[in-house]
Amino acid sequence: MDTLENLGLKRSTQMGSAIMGQPLNNTGDTRLRSIVKGIVWRTLATLATIILVYAFTRKLTLACEVGALEVVVKLALYYLHERSWNLIRWGKVPTETQATE
Repeated sequence: MDTLENLGLKRSTQMGSAIMGQPLNNTGDTRLRSIVKGIVWRTLATLATIILVYAFTRKLTLACEVGALEVVVKLALYYLHERSWNLIRWGKVPTETQATE
């Protein structure tokens, strides 16, 4: 079985930090940067939905309502998706505390 080191990856000893300016992963992104990137992406995706609904219906109110509903529904689906994947052990690398147990 390949270890992280054999795959060219390094395991973080801190596994993230509560400090917003602390790098979260090996990409160098801070938690704040990741949050801002997520907000920007979600905004662009919702604007795309609004534009598409408007293009097909020519009703701005309907387009904005669908866009608002889309944010709530996709947020809930994403949460359920993430929590479901947390229940699946396949593909997970044991953390240092799990490896010693």
